[in-house]
Amino acid sequence: MNIFPAISDYRQWLPPTLSATSIHQPFFTTLTEKLNWPKAIHAVFGDRKAVLKHLGVEADDYIVLPNLNALPWAEAANTLGADCILIDHHPDHWQMDLDLLEEFLMNFTMLNERDDLVLKKDSRRLKAIILPHLLGGMCDMDRLAFIALRFNLKLGEDITQALGSTWKGQAAGSFGHVNFCAFRNNPILPFGQPVVFSAEASVQIEHKHTEVYPTDVIDNQLGTQLIDRVPDILDRLQQLDRQYRETLSEFQLNWLKPLPEVQTNGLSAAFTSHRELHAGAVRLYQSLPPTLHHSIPFRKSLYIRREDWSTQIFQSAWLLPLGLKEEGLPENAKQALAGSFE
Repeated sequence: MNIFPAISDYRQWLPPTLSATSIHQPFFTTLTEKLNWPKAIHAVFGDRKAVLKHLGVEADDYIVLPNLNALPWAEAANTLGADCILIDHHPDHWQMDLDLLEEFLMNFTMLNERDDLVLKKDSRRLKAIILPHLLGGMCDMDRLAFIALRFNLKLGEDITQALGSTWKGQAAGSFGHVNFCAFRNNPILPFGQPVVFSAEASVQIEHKHTEVYPTDVIDNQLGTQLIDRVPDILDRLQQLDRQYRETLSEFQLNWLKPLPEVQTNGLSAAFTSHRELHAGAVRLYQSLPPTLHHSIPFRKSLYIRREDWSTQIFQSAWLLPLGLKEEGLPENAKQALAGSFE
């Protein structure tokens, strides 16, 4: 047996249903049909770097990212030799501040003779906007799609935390040119390999064959078996979300208020629930990593902001999820909060 075992090493112990053929195609297409997506999608197994490549990102390019929930994307860009331009968040609905984005693009970029959008100060190309939706919420997707079209930028969505969310009834993941969803850390369906997908018929997504391990096959089998339960999971989370918003005060919810056109998948409710609060800071920390501009590798990234709302959002979400006053926190909690930005 190899030190990194393959399916063939376990053939005699695996049941017939767990075969290598079951992982050639992701279950994501079936899942989107179950969730009544209006457009057919094409999906392959792939990572964030594959999304950036399909969007045409190359070395020395910039990608535009929100300052929260985007650390894996910034790391993927770095592996390609690209850099990040960070956009602050809106204090009400937590998502990327589109006023800031549009103002920045209008004042600090221009189209060159090849119709590439470039940053005026260094003439480096801006190639794509990547939007990892945060905790089931979405920004104004109609406006974002228009901004991307106006400035000749490709749009990519990461729906890992927005699986089941919609903007005006249209599913998250159906706006971008090439999009992404991870499953192993997905609160809605936590089994399966990450996928690269597109709802645009003109987009050709390539898949490179990689070694298949038993855990991959089992992971995807479990995910496939859970597909029928996903609508029930979403319904339960959305019910909880409505209950919390009916019982908690406006003050307690002032740090997360989805836009009226957004039907969230209910993750904000799970995030704010009493059980999540008492699960400990580690779990909350994993749900919402620190802001990118506080991460050492990205401190020199161009950060477009007015009030640095993303830092305040992170502080509220990590240790103050129910609107608690900071002066009421125990001393060790204050120290942990301060230490997260060192």
